[in-house]
Amino acid sequence: MVQQSLIGLGIQMADVIDLIYQDKINDDEIPIVSIKKEKLLGNNNVRIVCGGGSGHEPAHGGYVCEQMLSAAVCGRVFASPSMQQVKRTLEWMIQDKKDQQILVIVKNYTGDIINFNSGVKMVEAQYSKSHNVKIRSLFVGDDVALDLPQDSLLKPRGVAGTSLLYKILGGASFAGYDLDKICELGDQI
Repeated sequence: MVQQSLIGLGIQMADVIDLIYQDKINDDEIPIVSIKKEKLLGNNNVRIVCGGGSGHEPAHGGYVCEQMLSAAVCGRVFASPSMQQVKRTLEWMIQDKKDQQILVIVKNYTGDIINFNSGVKMVEAQYSKSHNVKIRSLFVGDDVALDLPQDSLLKPRGVAGTSLLYKILGGASFAGYDLDKICELGDQI
């Protein structure tokens, strides 16, 4: 179901996105949704990556375009993408280019936090020195449905407001802001 949805998105937005498959043998693989490779290679803007469980379309793949997300990593319905999916997506963003800056937007769900953090750490360990790659994570918790005290162990989840971050931070990247400036802006929001 997720694969068919993304194939449909790929057909509808063929001039804007690429669907990237890593494993040609696996018919069950969920592709990476990325801006067109020529756009990716043609600029040095900060790459912005987000993702999560499918079933909330148009999130996440529907927000991939030159002025929003650079890539989306989609999990199965209501399930976080695996750390391997996150790792492959970040590697696709690097494209063996040096000095890449990547912002990973992580919604405050346990599976997303664990798998995105693990994927980021794996890529940092492999590419931070050899390619001078800088990756930062921005954790989003905009859910106002929970009335939580300040000292609560529970934290708001990332929901609808995350799409506003995609637009604002994607626009900042497109305008040429660097990773530190984009993270500062994201923290303020």
